[in-house]
Amino acid sequence: MPVATARPISLTAAERARLKKAAYGHKTPHRTRVRAHIVLLAARGQANARIARESGVHLDTVRTWRSRFAVQGLPGLADHKRRGRPTSFTPVQVAEVKALACQLPAESGTPLARWSCPELAREVVARAIAGSVSASTVRRWLKQDAIKPWQYRSWIFIRDPDFQRKAARIMDLYAGAWQGVPLGENEYVVSADEKTSVQARCRCHPTLAPGQARAMRVNHEYGRGGALAYLAAYDVHRAKVFGRCEDRTGIVPFMNLVTQVMTTAPYAGAERVFWIVDNGSSHRGQRAIDRLTSAFPNAVMVHTPVHASWTNQVEIFFSIVQRKVVAPNDFTDLTQVRDRLRDFEDRYNATAQPFQWRFTTSDLDDLLARLDRHSLDRQEESSIAPTAGSTPEGLRASTTKHSVLPYQRLLSVDEWLRHAAAVPLTTPEAVVVDGTNRQDRLRRDTGSRLYAGGALASPPPPGASLPSAPGRPRLENRYTVRAASLPPGPAQLRPGGTAIAATRPDEPAVVPGMKCRSWGGGCTDHTTGRINCTRPAVGSALHNR
Repeated sequence: MPVATARPISLTAAERARLKKAAYGHKTPHRTRVRAHIVLLAARGQANARIARESGVHLDTVRTWRSRFAVQGLPGLADHKRRGRPTSFTPVQVAEVKALACQLPAESGTPLARWSCPELAREVVARAIAGSVSASTVRRWLKQDAIKPWQYRSWIFIRDPDFQRKAARIMDLYAGAWQGVPLGENEYVVSADEKTSVQARCRCHPTLAPGQARAMRVNHEYGRGGALAYLAAYDVHRAKVFGRCEDRTGIVPFMNLVTQVMTTAPYAGAERVFWIVDNGSSHRGQRAIDRLTSAFPNAVMVHTPVHASWTNQVEIFFSIVQRKVVAPNDFTDLTQVRDRLRDFEDRYNATAQPFQWRFTTSDLDDLLARLDRHSLDRQEESSIAPTAGSTPEGLRASTTKHSVLPYQRLLSVDEWLRHAAAVPLTTPEAVVVDGTNRQDRLRRDTGSRLYAGGALASPPPPGASLPSAPGRPRLENRYTVRAASLPPGPAQLRPGGTAIAATRPDEPAVVPGMKCRSWGGGCTDHTTGRINCTRPAVGSALHNR
């Protein structure tokens, strides 16, 4: 009886380099390192028994990985896909749960301000989306797409119609220019404002110093010792602070601060001193500009846009004062508050350096462009509200919120394809994609239906072409469709706002200038846009970048 011989192993330079990196890498998993070491020894012509002794594994283990590499190459060293437990929830149910999480509870009449995972799980069962689901399962689904409905952030919208011009002037001053001309050596930029209501709170019990494994302890009860206003002027390029304490804010206290600065060198003899202020009552409007110019002709007042105090650098200094001087606020009287602020001002001026302001006019233009796109998207989304019966049961047809639309698209396109093809569209491997994740992750579900982007107002009649859906151009979603069958005839399927031709798997789709993003396979002839996947097991019919 002939004796079975070990399979000979021959390596290319690229395979040898990858195997060495896996065998000797510090972050390589142990099982991968052992397999790579076995193949490298086999490539030297060593016998399986010797490789087993040197690697410290069983002889059958050596035979297994040597045989698999000889047949499959490097992919053969990976674990086979395990069968696992069958899925309990369909991709449609997962999409509906995510769509529900992207709605406000008040829209469905739920007496909650925010969703939590237990509350979402209870609502899913109440709406008959699923028979039963645990809070941990809902949390896992939401984590896939970084959806956190229990968190919130406050924001304020631009109200100043002249926001861009006013903000750009301030950004230029921070960069050392005014109206396109660089500032001279004898020109200065001063940022000024008031910090109101600095209180003197006398704690009923002394504050305890921190100790080992113990934070500072401040008594909650206190007696009120009054309040004052702290006015400060910050030289943007010299990092020098001029401050004063006043009983209240107003025109007179602010002009006292201006006089304090403008009567000292080098501002008294400067060619121009630009004062950046917000729109507070102490320095609002043209009257404040005229008042400053009449008192000091070399002073130029520059107002920030309305509700844009973040463009004023003195606010950064006030935040430092709040964190290092005021909080946790344990002062016996206002005199102690004044002394503390004055001493800190001297301490700060001794070591301070200018703030590294990185927000430029280019960043401002990008921000305003994003806001314009956001406003346009909201208008488009509000104009494509689905009609009754256009979305599957379980998703409210009247919902057109910005964050819900990606999941409505997942659910609506399949309904349209059913009308167009007259038969349910099934694929051996389909990709369920959502449009909210900025990292453009793709979710694969074996044996599922095909769900792709595109919000539809109502199912078109059979045989009609799929129109391009109004999308969100700022999201660069990438869709890869592996289809064993598609509806007869070309269909237009492109969530980004532009139509793309989708044909049968054996007919390539032509999209000029498109960058191919095939799943695991290579594509050729990118310049003409003709998609031709070289991986025969996939047969890609549609690519989207």
